[in-house]
Amino acid sequence: MLTLRRPALVLAALVASIPWASAGTLSVPAQFESIQAAVAAAQPGDLVFVQPGLYAETVVISTADIRLVGRGAVIDPAYAGPAIQVEAHNVRIGGFTLRNATYGIRAFGGGLVAIENEIIASSEDGILVYGTDPAIMKNSIVGAAGDGVRLVHPSLAPCPSDVCIPVTGLPLGGSFDQTTVARNTIKQCSGDGIDVRDFAAIIEKNRVTHSGDHGIRANLGGFFGPLGSECVLRRNSCSNNQDCGIYAEDFFASHTVVESNALKLNGEHGLYATGFLMSVRNNRSTDNAGQGIVFSGQNSSIESNMVVRNGDRGIEVMGFSVEGDGSDGPDNTITGNTSNTNGRDGIYAAVGTFAITNNTCRNNTGDGIDLDRVPPEWGGPSGNSGGSVISNNVVKRNNHEGIDNSGVSTLVDSNTCLQNKGADIAGTGDGQGTVASFTSNTFVTGGAETVQALDL
Repeated sequence: MLTLRRPALVLAALVASIPWASAGTLSVPAQFESIQAAVAAAQPGDLVFVQPGLYAETVVISTADIRLVGRGAVIDPAYAGPAIQVEAHNVRIGGFTLRNATYGIRAFGGGLVAIENEIIASSEDGILVYGTDPAIMKNSIVGAAGDGVRLVHPSLAPCPSDVCIPVTGLPLGGSFDQTTVARNTIKQCSGDGIDVRDFAAIIEKNRVTHSGDHGIRANLGGFFGPLGSECVLRRNSCSNNQDCGIYAEDFFASHTVVESNALKLNGEHGLYATGFLMSVRNNRSTDNAGQGIVFSGQNSSIESNMVVRNGDRGIEVMGFSVEGDGSDGPDNTITGNTSNTNGRDGIYAAVGTFAITNNTCRNNTGDGIDLDRVPPEWGGPSGNSGGSVISNNVVKRNNHEGIDNSGVSTLVDSNTCLQNKGADIAGTGDGQGTVASFTSNTFVTGGAETVQALDL
């Protein structure tokens, strides 16, 4: 059970920031025998304060702009329904233990704040919000049969209930910092730990473990995300989830940042990301059963990630341009990454034009760096991955080639490639690959280390 060592802080967080000078306080059980009775009597701006005790009820909130705060209060509806159901805008809930419910909190409306609740053994989701701009913070959610936290934009899917309320006048998506999922601890949920669909959101500092699906699934931005927004997934810890640690999609928001996450021991990939204008940086992805980082998209960067001991490739990047020739610059940039001791290639890139620079790839089972063309099943032209750059990389002791270039007119410059079991550098005119520049590389040729300075 989550111990609220300073319960007064929870109350202060929910009270101090709301400027209702005339708000009243309704106390349970001093004034009302049940939480439902107090909530039914509350007016907009009121605080319902619940003292320690076990409350065997389902609480339905249909009045906007009220705050429901517990101190050692436990709501247990014995699976007769949600512990708390919200049918109003701008409701704040904090400080409860919610157990043995269909949902810990099920909310229809905008502006929900849920802070420092403990939710145990929900038969559906721990928290479900069908509305806009929620803030879900510092909750502990254990053993939900569905998702730990699920946020659904009301314009994305039909309302799952007959109690949904209009969102007229509320921002559809809000600014990027209006939807927040932060500092939650989520364990052993049968679905996703966190599932955010079509919100512009900040998802940060959550700890998600042992989910039956993804640790965090985020379909960010969407048609209703505001133009110019920045969606952020940062400093989350996702481990031992059955699918990916983080699964992120964004084809509409202006910029999504996936940074500084710790992804470990997940059943598929550490991180799977797809979209446009994404920055994937400073993540640590280790010991996952699949690939460390998988990215599929365009005009994005994968930089300064640490990717180690994954069962498949360390980093895989697939572009969308089947006719790239490099004349407009790279479609995607892969730079400054460390990708070591993975089960296949350290870095694999295909489809489009890439800048692959300043990476370190050591002790991988496949190639250190593999630049490929369009896979045959895509039916792309033979002259793809044209005009890519592979430069200033350190590629050592890989079990196949150090650098395997199958691109066309690739610039292969200033790399250090040594002690690889295959060729240190392959694809410089032999086989599929051709080069436009091949200079200042350090590699072994004819049994001797060579610093090559001839521009071909």
